[in-house]
Amino acid sequence: MLEGSEFVTIDTDVYGLLPVADSPDSIVAWAEDYCEAASLSPCVGVADRAVAMCIENRDCHPAVLVPFDEGTAAFLFGGNFPDSQVIAVWRPESDPDVAPYGGARKLLEDYLATVEVYPALGRN
Repeated sequence: MLEGSEFVTIDTDVYGLLPVADSPDSIVAWAEDYCEAASLSPCVGVADRAVAMCIENRDCHPAVLVPFDEGTAAFLFGGNFPDSQVIAVWRPESDPDVAPYGGARKLLEDYLATVEVYPALGRN
């Protein structure tokens, strides 16, 4: 078990929202809709803050990691995730509980690597 994984949450009931396609634009639009439905902040500028991720490096199904004031969330659909999922660390980056793991984003990135989700590294 990944150290710090007790801070990771997995939401499979994503407010009835689903991406319309396995495409970067669709995943970002879904993240924006989720932000509004979950009352996260800020919902403005999600596309600008979204970090491109790949589900399964070999196929690079699009996913995004988005920082919010409440924490950092990854929006996953495609490849290993036939059903949409939001995997998040709902702690602010400055929360002392996640500091030993490098912060909320680093902890989430480390967890995502265990489920074959990686930074897109130059892919869009």
